[in-house]
Amino acid sequence: MKVKLPHPTTVRRLSSSYAVSPALEQQNYCFLSYARTILNVMKEHEQTAPLMMDEIHIQAYFDYKGGCVTGTAANSLSPAKTAHVYMLQSLLSNHKDVVHILHAAQIDTKARHEFLGKLITDMEVTGFRVVAVVSVNNSINRTAMKYLANPPHAIIVYPHPVDPSRPLIYILDPIDVFKSVRNIWFK
Repeated sequence: MKVKLPHPTTVRRLSSSYAVSPALEQQNYCFLSYARTILNVMKEHEQTAPLMMDEIHIQAYFDYKGGCVTGTAANSLSPAKTAHVYMLQSLLSNHKDVVHILHAAQIDTKARHEFLGKLITDMEVTGFRVVAVVSVNNSINRTAMKYLANPPHAIIVYPHPVDPSRPLIYILDPIDVFKSVRNIWFK
């Protein structure tokens, strides 16, 4: 028996017409919907993980695709310039997955802090156990983390937004630290 599959262009055209969009993920009813689906396949011991933050610079433009406009920023009417990617990597297995992507034109410290608090809280409510935040060493990330302490100050272990008796560890991305040392060394 032979199976005849449609051409890849046809599959792309049909799949892009469905209402699947990163913009929908920003809505409260869809927030972390992908994280909930991956939680169902993970074992209980795999659900303890650090939250890793990264920022990817993207080309800022609008595009009409599949019946809707893409490329908009979640925090403004202008096109997105960066994609803030949030990933979970299980401590007790090799499971690593992107749980959220936030498209933004420009993000400030307050917005980053508020979104990070909401993301950690919702991840915990979903069923994950966030034990640390890993990010590159830039001023927006450092200052956003400072606001987890009361009064705001830079430390390594912060009170957890969900349960202040639990620690939330702030870790600088070691690769970023090595790159900074290398750049200083060669100057």
